[in-house]
Amino acid sequence: MNIIQDNINALKSGAWNSLPSGKQEPGFTLTEVIVVTVIVGVIGAFAVPNFFSLLNRNRVDQAVGEIEGALKEAQKGAIRTSRSCTISIDTTNKRISNNGANDNCLLTTRNFDSKFTLTSSRTTITFSAKGNISLDPQTPVIVMSFPDGGSNQQRCVVIENTLGLIRTGDYSGTIPEVPLPDDCKIVSE
Repeated sequence: MNIIQDNINALKSGAWNSLPSGKQEPGFTLTEVIVVTVIVGVIGAFAVPNFFSLLNRNRVDQAVGEIEGALKEAQKGAIRTSRSCTISIDTTNKRISNNGANDNCLLTTRNFDSKFTLTSSRTTITFSAKGNISLDPQTPVIVMSFPDGGSNQQRCVVIENTLGLIRTGDYSGTIPEVPLPDDCKIVSE
């Protein structure tokens, strides 16, 4: 009976929960856990959208690099073979390819993910044997965007003049209108 009475007295005095020599139990209080959870949640709320925006930007940059590479490949092919070279820009199927069976300007067709939006001021671009183009009917402008993920990142490729200078930049115009060269802000390289 004495042991039961000692335990009841220990419970009443609070001694049951204390450790010897005044040490506290290791661990976190509920308040500390809630504060840390809220801080991590707030940081995550800002970081995740920025991360997805960065991923989309990289996707668009890579696609624009492929477009620029296809144009340069066709231009060099025309110069190398000393004959004109025409490539097709298929905005519906999101593809850049040789224009016909006799055009071997591109080694491979460039196919883009269906999530991209590909817009062009021309359906074909012809490089002469000297590597230049005709600006008639208009300056070739190709715009690539990736509208998924909340940020509609738009980048452009412009063949600037009859010499065939190929530049890339950020596009500030409206899609699906015909892209204009003045809306392509060239990024310094």
